[in-house]
Amino acid sequence: MPVCDTPSCRRIKDDFGVRDVPGIEEILGCAKQHLVAGRLERAKQNYLAAVSQDSTCIIAHYALGNVHFQQRRFSEAARRYQRVIELFPDYPDAYDSLGVALMELGQYEQAISNCRQAVTLRPDHAEFVCNLACAYQHQGQLADAARLACQVVELRPDWPEAYYNLASTQREQGDLSAAIANNRRALELRPDFLEARWNLCHTYLLDGQLRQGWQEWDWWECSLKGFSYGDEFTKPPWDGTSFVGQRLLVQWQGGIGDNLQFLRYLPLIKDRGGTVLLEVPASLRRLLRNVAGADELIERTAAHLPHCPFDLYVPLLGAAKLFQTTLETIPNHVPYLSPSGKDVLHMRQWISAVGLNVGIVWSGDPHNGNNARRSCAPQHFLRLTRLPGVRLFSLQKGPASAELAECRGHIPVIDLAPHLHDFADTAAALKHLDLIITVDTALLHLAGAMGKVCWGLLTFAPDWRWMLGRSDNPWYPTMTLFRPDGPGDWKSLFGRVECELRQRLAAEEEHQRRHM
Repeated sequence: MPVCDTPSCRRIKDDFGVRDVPGIEEILGCAKQHLVAGRLERAKQNYLAAVSQDSTCIIAHYALGNVHFQQRRFSEAARRYQRVIELFPDYPDAYDSLGVALMELGQYEQAISNCRQAVTLRPDHAEFVCNLACAYQHQGQLADAARLACQVVELRPDWPEAYYNLASTQREQGDLSAAIANNRRALELRPDFLEARWNLCHTYLLDGQLRQGWQEWDWWECSLKGFSYGDEFTKPPWDGTSFVGQRLLVQWQGGIGDNLQFLRYLPLIKDRGGTVLLEVPASLRRLLRNVAGADELIERTAAHLPHCPFDLYVPLLGAAKLFQTTLETIPNHVPYLSPSGKDVLHMRQWISAVGLNVGIVWSGDPHNGNNARRSCAPQHFLRLTRLPGVRLFSLQKGPASAELAECRGHIPVIDLAPHLHDFADTAAALKHLDLIITVDTALLHLAGAMGKVCWGLLTFAPDWRWMLGRSDNPWYPTMTLFRPDGPGDWKSLFGRVECELRQRLAAEEEHQRRHM
C-alpha cells in the first residue's frame, strides 16, 4: 500500500502564536490505536484530520471506508473506496472492498464489476475470488458463483469459509448432497463454525431429512443471535419432559412467520405439564389471545427478559427438535389460528361476496436479508385480473404498499392495507377471501395456519420449510406452492399461477352448471 510522505510534524502560526501540529504519520498512528481499541468514532475523527491535511492520503481514505463499513454506513464506505480507486487505480483491495459495500447496498451488478477488477489485479487471492462468487450468487448467476467457489477451494483447501460458501451455492442450485458434504468439510476444519452448522441444518431440512436437521439446530446461537436478550438466563432450559407444577416460558424468537409456523406445538407442550407462558409481539397479541396451549401471553421485549416469574424456558422454534418431528409426524392439523367473530364481522364491510376474491402480497419484511429475491413486482398480478370474475385485494403492508399507487391505473385492485392495523385484522380479512396468493412472507404462514386455500410464490432457492420439487407442503395441507424455472423467473411462475386459476374457475363454473 502506498504511504504518505508528509512530514511527521509541522509548525504553524495563528492568532495564539506558534504551536506544533501533528503530522500525517502521527495522526494515522493515533487513529490506528483507536481503531484497534474499537473506538470507531475517535478513529474516524483522526482519519478525517489526516484527509484535511492531505486530501490524497490513500491510507486515510481507505481506513475511513473501513470504519464506515463497520458502522454499517455502506454508502459512505463506498464513496471512500471509490476515492481510493480514483487516487490509485491499481489498488485491488479498494475494488474488493467497494464490491462488498455495494453488495450490502443491493447493487449487485456494480459489485460484480468491482470484485471482478480486484480478481483481475490479484487472480490468486482467495478472498477476492470468494467475494466475486458471492456477488454472482446474490445476482442469481449460480453457475458462475459455483465455478468461482470451486476455484476458492483450490486456492485455499484449508479455509473453512471456502467450503461453506461452496455449499451455500450448491444448496441454491439444488445439489443438496454436495452441499451437505461441503458443510461437513467446513465443520471438520472449524468445529465451532456456527454459520456452517446452521447451513448444514438448513440443507438437511430442505432435503426433508428432519431428524438430521434437528441435530444441527443452533438457531439461538447463530441465525437468531440478533433476537437474543441482553440479559442472561438464570433458569434452566426445558428438555421436553414433564413440567407439572412449574411455569414454562416459551420464547418468541426469529421472524413472525417462523413463530406462526411453530405455534402448532403449543398444545403438545401444554400436554407435558403446568403453566405455559407465551411471549408475543404487540402486533400479534389480539390474534393470539385465545391460542390453544398458552395459559398466559407475555409481551415480547427484545431488550430484556420478561418481568414475570418462570421456572423453565424453551424457544418456540426448538419445539420440533424436542418432539423429534419427522415428515410423517408433523402436527399439521389446521386451522390452529382463527380471528374472533367480532373482527370478522367488522371486516365484512370492505369485502363483498361477489366473484372470486383473491388476496395478494408481493413483498415481505424489507429488513429480511433475502427479501429482494423473494419479492416480486405487483405488475405480475395484472394477468390474473383479466380472468372473468377475479377480484384482487391487496393485503400488502409496509413500504412496498406504496408500489400499489404506481400501478393503480393498470391493475384493478382494492387496497385493504388502511384497515389492517395488526394481525387480528389481517386474519379477519382472510376469512372473507376465497384464495390467498402471496410470496414467502408471514402472511403465507398465517393463511396456512388458518387452513385457508393459499398459493405460495417461491424463489428458485426457497427457505427450508418449503423443500424442493413439490407443489404441496407437509406443514400446511391447504397450501399449493409455485416455483420458477430459474432465479428471478417470475414470468414462468405467474404463467403457471394463471393456468391453475383458469382451471379453478372452469371447475367452479362446471360445478355450478351441474347444480342448476
